[in-house]
Amino acid sequence: MVDVGADAPDFTAPMANGDVEQVAVEPDHDTVREAAAATATAPIGAAAD
Repeated sequence: MVDVGADAPDFTAPMANGDVEQVAVEPDHDTVREAAAATATAPIGAAAD
């Protein structure tokens, strides 16, 4: 492991509530499906406006 020095953050440090910080949050699958459906039904070039 590379020595990055004493100032490097400890990414496994527990938060104040005792839980290790969760970086990635599980997306809301309903929201993902709605976004995918909206993208699939949008006319070509609509996002460019």
